[in-house]
Amino acid sequence: MAVVKLKLIHVDGNSDNYEQTLLRCVAEPGFHMDDAADITGASGSVTRTEVNPFTPVLARLNALRVSAGISPERSGMLPADSRILDDEESWKSYLAETESAIDLWQSGLSRITDEKSELETRLHDDERILGQLNHIRSTGANLDQLFACDFFRFRFGRMPRESYDNLSAYTSDIDDMFFFASSVEGREVWGLYFTPRTKAQRIDALFASLNFEHVRISERAHGTPAEAIVQLEQEMKLTAQRSSELDAELKAFTADLTPKLLNAQRTIARLDRIFELQKKVIRTETGFTLAGWIEASRADRFVTELEKAPGVTCKLERARQLDNGVVPPTKLKNPAIFGGFEDFVRMYGLPSYNEIDPTPIVAITYFLFFGLMFGDLGQGAVIILVGALMWFLKKLSLGKVLMCVGVSSMIFGVFYGSVFGMEELIHGFKPNENINTVLFGAVGIGIVMIVAVIIVNIINGIRQKNTEKIFFSHNGLPGLIMYIGAVILVLSMLGFVKTSLPMLPLILLIAVCLLIIFLREPLTKLVAHRKDFIPESKLDFILENFFELFEVVLSFLTNTISFIRIGAFALSHVGMMSVVFLLAETATGYNPVILVIGNLFVIGFEGMIVCIQVLRLEFYELFGRFFEGDGRPFEAAGSISNTNS
Repeated sequence: MAVVKLKLIHVDGNSDNYEQTLLRCVAEPGFHMDDAADITGASGSVTRTEVNPFTPVLARLNALRVSAGISPERSGMLPADSRILDDEESWKSYLAETESAIDLWQSGLSRITDEKSELETRLHDDERILGQLNHIRSTGANLDQLFACDFFRFRFGRMPRESYDNLSAYTSDIDDMFFFASSVEGREVWGLYFTPRTKAQRIDALFASLNFEHVRISERAHGTPAEAIVQLEQEMKLTAQRSSELDAELKAFTADLTPKLLNAQRTIARLDRIFELQKKVIRTETGFTLAGWIEASRADRFVTELEKAPGVTCKLERARQLDNGVVPPTKLKNPAIFGGFEDFVRMYGLPSYNEIDPTPIVAITYFLFFGLMFGDLGQGAVIILVGALMWFLKKLSLGKVLMCVGVSSMIFGVFYGSVFGMEELIHGFKPNENINTVLFGAVGIGIVMIVAVIIVNIINGIRQKNTEKIFFSHNGLPGLIMYIGAVILVLSMLGFVKTSLPMLPLILLIAVCLLIIFLREPLTKLVAHRKDFIPESKLDFILENFFELFEVVLSFLTNTISFIRIGAFALSHVGMMSVVFLLAETATGYNPVILVIGNLFVIGFEGMIVCIQVLRLEFYELFGRFFEGDGRPFEAAGSISNTNS
């Protein structure tokens, strides 16, 4: 449950053993390769500086895979027999073969998908035309003849029933038009009107004023509407049949393509990865140097394996930040159940190598806070069920989080005596009857948590040998002493605790701690024996640090008070369930449907809000005091992390 311990490794060898050594490195899952020039400070001829020729081909393969609907392969490691790139003629030949194959596969896929797209467009168009013709099915006129009229114009469309009822009043004195109502459907009347070509503009304006909506009949309709409908239905049947044939053809094509494409993608991904790795190796006329980070538990075995090759020597060092600023990568190792909480940590940032992994802290506090805010035995069981479905069916890491917090909800549900909001089944602690205890207890939890994370930050400072973080930071020893002293002082003044400590020395101690925080920057420089510890502009220094100190004091206050939300949500949960029972209450008991809907609403709505609020407490009230999150991820040299995306 921590950051995996690493060692820094330097590997030197002669050119004859370069390929064998590199392949052993990429086959080792616990080895992270870095740029040898950055780590060693040595210079030499880098193997490859040109543009990677495999990357665009890999992108084409991925685009084809997506177009064909082929699922990507999972991440993996390069096998030890991956081909090497020194044989330029060989890999260039394979690259050309792959690109030719991609062209062929793309052509075959496009032929099927383009024809299918055309058929779907035609089918959609036929359905639209069929819908038009159904409105004039009873019309016996020949559409071809109507389209061919030179001296008359006809318009097909619909108008509101009210406009049709008033049509005779508008057209009683008009002899050069005729309207035929083909169908009446609800509040709409469908039909056609005819008018001489010379009068068309005036008649069109008249019908437009009656809200007549002109619908154009496709010229693909031939004969009478009834004949055209029969013809279109036959065409649609043939189109649908051909579309089904194409579906089967596409399925067979994809089944044949899948192993070929994935194999090509896997091979190109290997070549792409090794090409990039070789940019990190220093090559000279006689030898090579590579360097990186190896898991401490695998270091000795890895060195033994590498030194089997004649002329290859390895040097192991303790993992540390190098003088040129290169820092060890971070690899987290936590129990599987912490997977979802580790994702929360990664959302904020990855811990640096010398930081404490906050995943266990997040898991424990999230478990505790959620249960305190959303304690219900029955609803917790539902949350566990939802989480289990999300994890086992969709492999969503959030499912594991929900299963954990569901257990917490059930535990605190027993403590609160709540089962789906019913508090008569189990005798427990009633938050609504102990409001002060709940709210003050929430603040007390906040005080304990803030003290705990400051201690974690001090430990981080010790591990990083950071004097400022330990002795002068507001999240270091002065901040810890100041905060504890202020809490004791406030509790004593409010009468919550009785203490024999004299108040004046306590106030002076708090003042000294604030002064140390105020002088943090010059004190750090003084300890480091820097001559510029005295600020150039004393006034600017005083003003700037005064406001920073004010912000520090305010942050301690607001962070502490923010934890009151734990008690507030515990009370609001009781209140929401009271509303559910009030709505479900009837003369003879409770309406079970309303009870079920109400519980589901509370689980979904309030449960989501509580999840967000707990995460907010983690990120804003806790993480900011001890977690920097500026680490870089550990990537195994031979990992194909996401070659298919």
